[in-house]
Amino acid sequence: MSETLVLVFPARRVTVDDVVAWLGRLKSVTIHGEVITAEISKKHVYLVESDDEEVEEIFSHWPTHMIPDPPTAVFSMDYRSAEVAVTAVRMLAMEAHLIVDTNYRSVVPAEQLTASLLLSLLARM
Repeated sequence: MSETLVLVFPARRVTVDDVVAWLGRLKSVTIHGEVITAEISKKHVYLVESDDEEVEEIFSHWPTHMIPDPPTAVFSMDYRSAEVAVTAVRMLAMEAHLIVDTNYRSVVPAEQLTASLLLSLLARM
């Protein structure tokens, strides 16, 4: 079963090309249509840029002080391995400020995202 993170780049407009370049240090990063696939340790994460309508809905449960001013870039990332998801998030966060919505009512700066946090949130559901 896959899980989803929402990745928000609040400080600037990040493009699909940026994400591909930033993950390019990995063994394999490909783009098929709108989907970016990154392989880490023989496991994959899949990223898709969110459209403007989805973005408004994303922030509906965020703490007000964490909602960024536009323009922002928002991507959803599907993953099966929490460790691989965290690795990908950390790689992206080295290039641009990033906030992560875990989809479990938890919004954290990328630097605070850990595999144990994701696993504990999943266990509560």
